[in-house]
Amino acid sequence: MERVGVTYLENVRARQKPKTAGEYERLWQKHIVPALGRRPVAEVDVSEIRRLHNALAATPYLANRLLAVLSAFFTFARREGWRPDNPARDESLDRYPEASRERFLSPAEVTKLGEALTRAETVGLPPAPELRKPAPTKRPQNRPKSADVPNPANPHAVAALRLLLLTGCREGEIRTLRWDAVDLERGFLRLADTKTGRSVRPLGAAAAELLSGVRKVHRSPYVFPGLRPSVPLRSLKRLWHAVRFAAGLPDVRLHDLRHSFASFSAIGGDSLLVTRALLGHRTVSSTSRYAHLSDDPVRAAVDRVAGDLASLLRGQKTDVTPIRKGRA
Repeated sequence: MERVGVTYLENVRARQKPKTAGEYERLWQKHIVPALGRRPVAEVDVSEIRRLHNALAATPYLANRLLAVLSAFFTFARREGWRPDNPARDESLDRYPEASRERFLSPAEVTKLGEALTRAETVGLPPAPELRKPAPTKRPQNRPKSADVPNPANPHAVAALRLLLLTGCREGEIRTLRWDAVDLERGFLRLADTKTGRSVRPLGAAAAELLSGVRKVHRSPYVFPGLRPSVPLRSLKRLWHAVRFAAGLPDVRLHDLRHSFASFSAIGGDSLLVTRALLGHRTVSSTSRYAHLSDDPVRAAVDRVAGDLASLLRGQKTDVTPIRKGRA
């Protein structure tokens, strides 16, 4: 099976985006090859796939992704004539339920995040505990005390974090953003390659103002260049962990900035079609997870009406003006 897997992964690399192909290969090498690599493709049965799936029960998302990769592989094997069926699609293989995780920042939390970002770019932040290197048991004699004092963060990285929240874009879309994709005159980002293909995203005035203030690096096509001008920022992970720790938001993921942008759109009364356009979703179904947030204005109204009526029941005055008969 390992030999056929090489051919399959070549097919994946030719048809999928590099990130998707890389994830397929990681799952294949880490989980599938050790368990099934020596088995002939035609002899792998449902029970073997079930054992592999069950072994990852503690991580439902991973277990289900692995099952999806195996299903795609056996579909490929059937098409190429290596076996007549797809054992990974057997009806006895039940996928584990996955708890959806929706984390949206509240207005107060956005303020805390902004304060942490300001500290990051002005005085610097200590590393988050989960990424902090163990303290040396003995300080080297020639190591100055100032070496442990935080330094201001990379201004490009700080601006990238702010832009993630102000646009609702995905991390990769902002990290690799090129100046030729930024249309400040018309207020758009024209992204050539996203998860859903080419995409045009509208820019709010605040986001456009932020981009106008980003310092351009000589000979770099990237808005947020990395250590070398020819490459984009490699990662925002370390800075993000420090910022969220300083803001007291340890459970907020970087992708939750995108969720928060969408939540503010929905709570503001925007339709799903509008929110879909802001996020660059291909279908409304991808945006439907935010539909319940648009109920907030309705909930506020029902709270107000019920409160007025409850006050009247208690004999208290309200701001409700009764309708007089005979008045137009």
